[in-house]
Amino acid sequence: MSRDRILFVTAYIDDELYDYVGQYSPQSRYRDGFPRDIAYGLRFIKQNIPSIQILEYPSPEEYKEVLKRGWDVVGFSFYMNETERVLRMIEWAREAGVQEIWGGNYGVVNKYIESQFDRRFIGYAEGQLQKALGLPETEIIHPPLPMRVAWPAPGKNYLTSYPVGVLFTTRGCSFKCTFCQSPAFAPRPVAIPFENINRVLEFYKSEGIREIFLLDENFGNIPKQADKVIQRMGELGLNWTPMTRGDLLNRNFDSWTKNGLSGALMGVESMNQEVLNEIKKKSAIENMTNLVSRMNNQNLLTIGFYIIGFETDTAESVRRDLKAVAELQLDLTQVCILTPLPGTPLWDEIDSKYGIFEKDYEKYDAGHLVWNHPHLSPAEAREIVDWSLDFLQSPRTFFRRFVKWQLHRVEKDGRLMAPFLLNRSFVKANINGLRRMNARQPVVMFPNDQIASAAPSPVSLSIQRALKVIGA
Repeated sequence: MSRDRILFVTAYIDDELYDYVGQYSPQSRYRDGFPRDIAYGLRFIKQNIPSIQILEYPSPEEYKEVLKRGWDVVGFSFYMNETERVLRMIEWAREAGVQEIWGGNYGVVNKYIESQFDRRFIGYAEGQLQKALGLPETEIIHPPLPMRVAWPAPGKNYLTSYPVGVLFTTRGCSFKCTFCQSPAFAPRPVAIPFENINRVLEFYKSEGIREIFLLDENFGNIPKQADKVIQRMGELGLNWTPMTRGDLLNRNFDSWTKNGLSGALMGVESMNQEVLNEIKKKSAIENMTNLVSRMNNQNLLTIGFYIIGFETDTAESVRRDLKAVAELQLDLTQVCILTPLPGTPLWDEIDSKYGIFEKDYEKYDAGHLVWNHPHLSPAEAREIVDWSLDFLQSPRTFFRRFVKWQLHRVEKDGRLMAPFLLNRSFVKANINGLRRMNARQPVVMFPNDQIASAAPSPVSLSIQRALKVIGA
């Protein structure tokens, strides 16, 4: 069976891109935006196996048009809540004559849809794909992942934006939180070669990108790797914000801040210590409270992830606990509803004890109650989330975050962050940046053995995206 023409694609979008931050913010002028217009996993695959074509967040019409080009294999990278759309896309691919359907990313952990795929790839799949295609297995090359953050944004109308560079130093997680799919997907953290990380950092620096988001499942999980990376970011004068655990940040606070730490994305999860112990989240509320206070005192950005809907939660207790969360003075709080996912201990426990009633996979997005909760109805849970967004993301919180963000850069660099300097260069850069927020960007890659030229070289891809190969 031929596998010469392979297309990997994300789930389609009907209207607008998924927004990491905006979806958890009230629809008001005090709103940040971080729309995801690139698929990290597909960029890694394209970087390491250039013969595979990728299609990121197409409309249904765009996807159907691309199918007409003829493909031997179509692979889907998706999450649980995107399942229904992917199942429709699989049907369209079969109708178009595609011989093989492959699946990857966290969505394929769901055993109930195994039969839809001719082949599934569990975990980060570059090595598995190289083996399947008869290619030599090579070390992972980290692609450039430039994005933009905007704020504030009523609807899609942004006032200003600034560039950020996304970075992964490890992939996989060794912690065993009962609600998380990572132990089923990638239970052993693997370090990306430091030389390849350094190349990405130097690229970001050369492009004028000084803000780095480290989106490892838990940055600092491999200490030696983290130490090398933060030292290099410090040498390059980069500001960086990792996704990490409170205990790891507490342990490394002084060395990380000395090397440019600007904030952190952390799991608060609950203000009930018994709940934290039950879900195997090895953290103490007192430690988290002290950590956030310490970060606020140093003008570091604090982004917390909070979950409602644990077994003992009631409407009254959740509202009380969210008021305690407000007292932490986090700069941004993502409030989610406890959602059991296939492959997790939480799924088995809840399904056997209470039952999981929801059959619509689109609702497994941490924004809907999908199981028979003993004290909360789905409507009550959703109402509390909506209330919490207005309560926690107030105008006061927005402006406090703005002031902290600027003060930290004044303390570090002696000046305000560039996008807020009101001069001619700012206006020009800001207008160009805002245009890029709503435009499809080129797929930027480093050269490797299968791409001969180091010069920018456009390749015919879908949705008006070009492939640019940049010098190392």
